[in-house]
Amino acid sequence: MEKDWKQGNGGGFFPPYSSGKDRRVLAEVTGGMAMSETECRLCSKRLNRWDRRLSKTLAYKQPLCEACIAAEYDMEKKALRARMERYFDIRPCQGI
Repeated sequence: MEKDWKQGNGGGFFPPYSSGKDRRVLAEVTGGMAMSETECRLCSKRLNRWDRRLSKTLAYKQPLCEACIAAEYDMEKKALRARMERYFDIRPCQGI
């Protein structure tokens, strides 16, 4: 692994290029998850797949948790989920 990786805005470190070996090493270091996607940049809450999927759908450059996204749009989490289902036809799994 190279030591001169640049630190991203989310606090994670990313290799200058991506090869299979680099991805395997990065997966071992981060526990299989990219470091910049492990926590919300506003409240530092650990993100789940729904949070990352919601952030990606809304084109956030750095993912946020559902609560922070709902607060940004002045909505409750339940209303945000209903709107995402109505307009984008996405919904979280039943366990969330």
